[in-house]
Amino acid sequence: MTKRAKIVTITSRKGGVGKTAITSLLARYFTEVEGKKVLVVDFDARGGISSLLHDKPINSEHMSIAEVLLVAKQQGNVQDAYDQAVIETGLEKSNNWEDTGGRLYLLPAKPALDSVLPDMDPSLLKTLLYDLDLTDEYVILIDTGADDKCVVMGTGAADVVFLPLHLSRQDVHPTIETLKTIFSKQKVGGNAVLGGMIVNQIGETQWEQDYIDKYIQLLDRFQHKSKLMSATDSLFIKLGQSRLIRKGVFLDWSLRENFLVSARAMAAAVHAVEIV
Repeated sequence: MTKRAKIVTITSRKGGVGKTAITSLLARYFTEVEGKKVLVVDFDARGGISSLLHDKPINSEHMSIAEVLLVAKQQGNVQDAYDQAVIETGLEKSNNWEDTGGRLYLLPAKPALDSVLPDMDPSLLKTLLYDLDLTDEYVILIDTGADDKCVVMGTGAADVVFLPLHLSRQDVHPTIETLKTIFSKQKVGGNAVLGGMIVNQIGETQWEQDYIDKYIQLLDRFQHKSKLMSATDSLFIKLGQSRLIRKGVFLDWSLRENFLVSARAMAAAVHAVEIV
């Protein structure tokens, strides 16, 4: 029996922690290294990853995730709406990419998403993605915005969740609140397994390692108290200083070893999670 595509969400209630950069890196890894068909769902009205993966503006006439959600809410033909909205990026043909047969697709976002989300059932994104009936030759990556509804719906749809963070005091509260959301979705649906905490733009200083050690202690207490499900025992994945996002250029250089190690660790966590 063919399994469905795994759904992987990259989310946080904190803006600017690298959700889009990490989604981009993981999209390239699955496309180029594993030869997968990768669908990136932009679940942020600001459309950051849409502008990164597609070199033309998503204008008011173009179908987006907002319109596909409305069709799903009205119980219309989701597949037809998706076919109109999805973009074949063609980025697998870029310079410095190795074409292994993978393909990269984008379900874009635009500002209209903010106006349609308040009235949406929190489970609607999950229902929509399941109704597309994509098989395990695909991986679905959801890049969420930082607002509550995006985080809740993106987490609720996911088999695996990655939580990016910076080592700053401002990140602690939103990180904990996002962990609580992940745990609440696990209790309800048994999905949303924590794939890892992605420590973004980290160096090699002692204070950074000390900071991570404090996070590890915090997470250990949280897991012991809540029975949070995780993909692996080693939940902290380091991502070094990054120039992943450049206007008009999507990772158009050889997949560097320091980024490749991080991407492999994330992919291993995704593969470790079994789905029905």
